[in-house]
Parts: sequence; structure tokens; C-alpha cells
Amino acid sequence: MVNQGGEIMVKRVLLAVCIGLSLWGTFAVAQTTQNATRPLAATRNAKNTLKVPLNDTGVSDVRFVNPRRPASVWDRNAGVVPAGSSAQYFGVEFLNRTSDRKFIVTLPAPFQGDVVREDTGELVFKGSNPGTISVDDPVVKEAQKYFGVEHLRGCKIKSLLHEAGKGDVDLTKAVAIDHVVACDIVLTVQPNKEALLPSRIFAALFNQQTIRFRARLFQDNKKLTNAEGYLRTDSDVDADGKLKPIDPPEGGTTVAPAASLDMVIEPRFTDSEGKDVLSDANPYDGHRKTHFPGSARIDVEHKATDRYKAELSFSYNGADFGNQEEKGQVTADQYKLSVFSLNLLTLNFGKYDFAAPADGLAITESGQGFTLSYPTRLANYVGSYIIKRERDFKPKTDGDASSFLMQVNDIELPTDFLRSMNITGVYGTDDSREDPHVYRTLGAETFFSYPMVSQKKVLGGSLALFRSSRSHSVGIKTDANNVETKNEKVRGRGTSGLLKLTMSNQIEDLDEAKKPIVHYTFGATVAVGPSDRESTTNVDEGYLGETGTFGPGLLFFKKLSKPLIAGAGDPAKKTFGSGLQNKIYYALEYRNNDHSPLELFARALNIDESDIVSKSTTFTIRHFEFRNSPYPTKNIGNEYAVVFDIETPESVTVTMKMGYFAAGSAFDNTFKKNPWFFAAGVKIEP
Repeated sequence: MVNQGGEIMVKRVLLAVCIGLSLWGTFAVAQTTQNATRPLAATRNAKNTLKVPLNDTGVSDVRFVNPRRPASVWDRNAGVVPAGSSAQYFGVEFLNRTSDRKFIVTLPAPFQGDVVREDTGELVFKGSNPGTISVDDPVVKEAQKYFGVEHLRGCKIKSLLHEAGKGDVDLTKAVAIDHVVACDIVLTVQPNKEALLPSRIFAALFNQQTIRFRARLFQDNKKLTNAEGYLRTDSDVDADGKLKPIDPPEGGTTVAPAASLDMVIEPRFTDSEGKDVLSDANPYDGHRKTHFPGSARIDVEHKATDRYKAELSFSYNGADFGNQEEKGQVTADQYKLSVFSLNLLTLNFGKYDFAAPADGLAITESGQGFTLSYPTRLANYVGSYIIKRERDFKPKTDGDASSFLMQVNDIELPTDFLRSMNITGVYGTDDSREDPHVYRTLGAETFFSYPMVSQKKVLGGSLALFRSSRSHSVGIKTDANNVETKNEKVRGRGTSGLLKLTMSNQIEDLDEAKKPIVHYTFGATVAVGPSDRESTTNVDEGYLGETGTFGPGLLFFKKLSKPLIAGAGDPAKKTFGSGLQNKIYYALEYRNNDHSPLELFARALNIDESDIVSKSTTFTIRHFEFRNSPYPTKNIGNEYAVVFDIETPESVTVTMKMGYFAAGSAFDNTFKKNPWFFAAGVKIEP
């Protein structure tokens, strides 16, 4: 069994730390009220912009999540500049930290009706009549060029009556009329890349203290844990030069549906017993299956001003159309309640995704638990406790299972090349009857970027390294005949690494916008998993970690790995390893953001070019090999993939994926034919 004394001591210490942070945050509210109006300075890079990182959990920087004191885009050190000039503000960069996910970011923005262009003095928005503006309207086209954004959606001109000399609406004393153009700014953030909001956007906002932005996944029908963030945009200061408190927003409840449907053609490996197995005795001979997975969900959100927020995501149908086991039940897949303090300490609790650093290389924590986070000017400190299983005290049943997750994120590095770093550590216990053990993982991910060739190209990427270990265990295993035997596992340890490089072409081509548009990107990835040594028998050096989920691509990790492990005999099964264990992964990728064959379908449906929010084409070559091969050679094979996607109109995304796996010499007798994969899907998420 797990060392009960040590486990209890560690739990008590960590719980005491969490409780201490809570109490400290509560008392600090009163002590920091006088300084609470000072905006927290979020991380800025060499482009003089705020960086908003996005990862598998959504907005990963907690400085943008608390609505009571969000990070400010107002540059207090701009010097003597004209009032309302864009020089008073920072631009905002949304950074996609994932390798295989695309994000859509939407920001509502009310622009003033008398914005003057800095170069010509012309009005951006004329005194038009109130009503909805078409995306083809010259006003919108002019605004897109001036503000440096590719897409403005849902634009409406509103006439607001204001009391002379004041900003408060008073219909009984109104003597002036302001025209406001309210639009939604839509940004597409490609994998491993960024999307920029130029500073002149914030200089043109009308009577706005904060902007609430939302992030959603381009294709996956799943709600992000942190889908919402905030930016403070005003410069309303008091006599001491500090920003005044933000007016609390109105509370309310919102309901948003989402649904997706796919057609998938993929290889089938079922053996005579109905199990998915790939082996020399049950080789792949070209059989395929076609199915139509569909899913729907409803996201419910309730806010009580800026004090707390409750989020629930209900899913309905999560299987193939026609599946007889699908009962049509509605389940709460995700729920999270957040409590915000004025000193930025935030408490979250519920069922959600906690962390997946470095594409889930060695750590992917999700489930039920709570999180305490606190941002500072140097970094964000996040502590979580995840409860995975509770003991029921029945005979011959498993005990508790839980983990502590500690993160120090968005550490700003003082160099032009190395930009920021995230540090993540996990300590977990699993008192299962069969394998009671303790596990630990500690690692860091560093992000870098360097402009080249007079800013026309940018070299960027990240480097991650994680070290994992687990304890020796002695458990009891019960077979199908209820016979109990001793089950012993040696202690484990291992190191895994991930290097991602991207080279992007950037051209400033939106007239005076000065907004870098990424037309194409070249990428390279190398990932190395731990491998066991034959020379040692009392330790497994191939231990990857307890919850690693790294597995990019369409076929090998997603479709072939489990059937191959199921078909491998001992000791090959142990040496094969799951996920990245005992493997080296290479990938080369080219992504073009200007063209997609799916545009032809859009034109066939008479969809106007202005309704196309984003489009891209991606080609990827992946190579897999063993470090210590249980087969005659180390060559697992190559995977070739192409992905086309398009969003048109807004909130409707269409994706087409094609993949082909060329088996390597290690599996000459396992694959009589090389498998291929095809999927086409549509998702609607307002």
C-alpha cells in the first residue's frame, strides 16, 4: 500500500498552503483596496504589446481572467502625446501555444462616430442613420483598413444621446448626439502563431472601461475551461494618477448552443473476438468503416456583476448517429464556479480541465477539484487540488486517488529572444488495490521568438523538458476467477522533451493598418519520450508520467497505437509503450492562410468573399520510430496529412482532413495494406 504516513503529511502540508493562500487573499482585500485601482501590468514583448496566451484550457494567463482588475492596455508611460492617440495604448497579441488547435477570438467593440484618421483627418464613420451595416458597406471596409483588423462582424450604428459635457445618458437633458458603430472583431489564431489587435483600436473605443473577449475552438465541439477574458481600456485616473475603480457590470444569464457533425472513414482492425487488435496474426488488410459522429451542447453562464461567475456545459449526444447505446441523455460534462477578489486572488472549483502544458507531453490534469490563482508582475501562481477517486471503505476496493498541481506561468524573461517560461509540477497518489503508488512530474516550457530579415520573417517556438518518477508498489491482482495474486511494479523514472520551431512570413499589407498578416508558416517539431534500459531490472527508465496525452496527427497516435499495443505479446507490449513512451517523433508542416479548396464550395453556395472569416490549408509529414525496438528495426512509419478548413459565415466552421500511414519496416507483416483516413465536418458555435 501507499505510505500512509507520508501521504497524509504531504496532503496536510499542501492543504495548509492552499488554505493559507485563501485566508491571506481574504485579509489582503481590505489592505489593498487603496491600491486596487492600479492596473496590473501584463507581460509585454518587444513589439510593445500585451501578450494573451491561449492553450488547451483557453486563456491561460490569469491576469486577463479576473474582471475586477483586468490587465490594462493603457500605456501610462507614453509621455506627452495627443489625447486619444493610439500612442497611449498597447496593442494586444493573442498567442496560440498549441500545435494542433485553432482558436477563434471575438471582441465586441463600440467605436466612436467621430474618429479622425491620423494621416488624412478624414472621418472613419460618417453620421449615418441608425441600423445594421452590411459587411460590404464602405464604412466597414474603411474601418477594417484603419483599425488593422481583417473582419468586423455584426456592425450596427447606434445614436446615443448625452448630456453636454458628460458621458452619462440622460434623455431629459440631452443636447448632443453621438454616433457609435458597434462591431464584433473576429480574430483567427493559428496553431503556434499569434493574432494582433493594433493599439489604434483602443484609442477609438466609445466610453468603454473594459472589453470582454471570448475564445472558442475552431473545430472541436468542446467548451474551453477559460473561454472568457477581459482587457481594461480606459484611462480614467484620480488625483493621484491611479486608475479609478471599474464600474461593476450588470449580472445576467446567457445560454449558447453548439453542435457538430462529421463523416469519418477510417481503418477497421476488429479480430474474431470483436476486439481492436493489430498483429502479425491479425494484420490490417484494408477493411474500413464509415460512421457519422455528432454532438451537441448547451453552455449556460450566470454572473452576479463582477463578484462571481457560474459556468455549466451540458452535452447531448456524444456518439455516432444510429448508435443504439446512445440514450439521448443530457449530462453536465463541465462546470466551474469562480469567485473573484479585488486583489486578484481567484477561486475556481468544479469539473474542468486544469492543465496540459507542452501539448500534454507529460501532464494532462482534468477532473473535479479546485484552483487558487494569484497573478503578480513577475508571474502567475496557480495551485490546484484534483480529487480523482474517493474511498468507499468496502472490502477489496480501491482507496483514494488525488493530485496536487502547482504552476508558475508566464514568467517574463529579460531577453529579446527568450520571451517567457511556464513551470509545472504534479504530486499525486493512487491508493488502488492493484497498484498503490505515488507519482511526481516536474518540468518547464520556454517560449522564444526572433524577428529576421528586416521583420519580414519571424523565427519562433518553444522548448519543453519534463522529469517524471513513481514509487515501487506491491498490490493485489484479482483475475476473472476471483483468484488473488501478488502484483509488484518497480519504481519508475524518465525524461521527455519537446522542441517546436516555426518560421513565418509576415507582410504589412493592410494599407495604413501596420498589422502583420501571417500568409504562410513552416514548422518543425521533435519530441522524445523516455526509454527503459535493459541493464536495470529494479527501475523502469521508460516512465513517461501518469497523465501524459501527447498525440498529434490523424492515424498513428489516434487510431493505430492502441490496437498495436493490444496485439503485441510480452515483452514487446511493455517495450512498445503508450503514447510517446519509447518513441521519437518528428514532424514538418506547411500552413497557408490565404487559400483553401473549400472556398470553391463556398462560391458554389453563393457565399460572398466578405463572409469568409478565415481559411487555411495545412500539409504535414510525420515520422515515428522506436528508441529501443521490440521489433527487428526501429522504423515505425510515416504519416502524411492534409487539412483544409474555412469559417463562413461567422460561427460556422467546415473542416476536411485526409491522412495516409506508410508502415515502416518494423511492421512489414502487420500491415498488408497501408491505412488511410478521411473526415469532413461542420460545427456551429455562436
